[in-house]
Amino acid sequence: LRAALLGGNVVWRYCWGHTLFHLDDLAFGADLRDMPDVYTQFKNRVEPELACPVNQVPPTFCGQPKLESRIGIRETLPALERGSLPLPAGIDALLAFQPQWSDLPFSEEVSFPTDDRMNSPVAVMDFEGGEAAAISRLEHYVGSSGSLASYEDRRNTMLRADCSSKLAPWLANGCLSPRLVFERVRRHEREQAADRSTYWFLFALLARDYFHFYAFKHGNAIFRESGVVPRRRKVAWRGGDEEFRLWAEGRTGYPLVDACMRELKATGWISNRGRQNVASFLVLDLDVDWRRGADWFESNLLDYDVASNWCNWVAAAGLTGGRINRFNMIRQSRLYDPSGEYLRHWLHELRSVPGDRAHEPWQLSEEERTRYGSAEYPPPCIDPSGFAGGGGVLGRGSGGSGSGGKGKSSAVVAARAGEGEGTAASTSSYPPASGSVWRPRGGDGGGDRGGADGSSRGREVGPKRGSEGARVETEDPNYSQLFPG
Repeated sequence: LRAALLGGNVVWRYCWGHTLFHLDDLAFGADLRDMPDVYTQFKNRVEPELACPVNQVPPTFCGQPKLESRIGIRETLPALERGSLPLPAGIDALLAFQPQWSDLPFSEEVSFPTDDRMNSPVAVMDFEGGEAAAISRLEHYVGSSGSLASYEDRRNTMLRADCSSKLAPWLANGCLSPRLVFERVRRHEREQAADRSTYWFLFALLARDYFHFYAFKHGNAIFRESGVVPRRRKVAWRGGDEEFRLWAEGRTGYPLVDACMRELKATGWISNRGRQNVASFLVLDLDVDWRRGADWFESNLLDYDVASNWCNWVAAAGLTGGRINRFNMIRQSRLYDPSGEYLRHWLHELRSVPGDRAHEPWQLSEEERTRYGSAEYPPPCIDPSGFAGGGGVLGRGSGGSGSGGKGKSSAVVAARAGEGEGTAASTSSYPPASGSVWRPRGGDGGGDRGGADGSSRGREVGPKRGSEGARVETEDPNYSQLFPG
């Protein structure tokens, strides 16, 4: 297109307009080489008014109206009057032709696509395309419904339309400007209050900027199997096609993962909390190449955009040189869906399982499975004992202190780090079912993908080390508000 236009009397200009902050307004060099790779450091450098330590809120977000703000975001352009950009003479005849599917120049016949996902009777909400629908949703969420005021408390809820803004599909497809969203939130802060909810909302909106600028800085490295940190060794993934299939189809036997993956396939949407968990499970538990998960999201998400998707996935895989968040599927399920309502909504096999028993259906007796009609739900594809006791942290086993010791290491993780086969967790309470892809996994050992220097580092929990080396940490609900939502 550019080549064709430049052949005539056309001036070609690039305009930066898809982020909250303009590229030219960042306090970094033009190539962003000096931009921090840690989000909190980025946020604090980019906007002092939002600066604060991790998991804290700046004092200006105190629950009172905030009449003035110095946040350095350019104003949106004024709305154009109808007819202020008149079309060229003769354009009406050109616009009279409305192409049909059969007019498109495919090299071979392609059937008309059918996608009923947006009209799914079980979807959390309908996503209608276009700017008018986007602005209506923005006004509903920030204005008429009053939902923004409870964002901090409800953002991890997975089964309600207004627990988060759900603006990501419109932002990703260019129907809505992030600056317009910011201006509407600022109006709320002036008229109502600047509080913890408006801070965490802006925190999440700025995180979208962070990943766009992170992709600008690192370029094609965000697509590399080994991530953005150069490594001398190839990453060895032990999970393959069968593990990926179970994950993609929502048949892993872990209800939280399965519910999220079935919602994604049916509607093109899952919550931020769900995205964090299914990514962690695929990469850090099933040990499947993270790029397969990123590609699956790319193919199924309504709100797919390159930077947010691929940068989140490479970070979830622990291949950015920084921290790794490995989530405990059982603990997360009980924490964010305590009654099991979300699980029963998406997993028809568990619809009659009472109360919180839906979180661990493998604990049901044969008689209970028959009584509740849950016999068709698959057994866990990996040993659930690895998640016992609210685990999710590797590196506290004997010798696993961050110095490369094995400890009681996961066979999968240790083998990938070149530490041998490791020691599997006890399997005496979990006989693998016929046809499953169960493999032993540990609950608290060392071993890692290796640090930035290619050496093997133990996974540990301890003082924050920035990007010195990869670590697995307990779940941090605020750090992981980075997937769109």
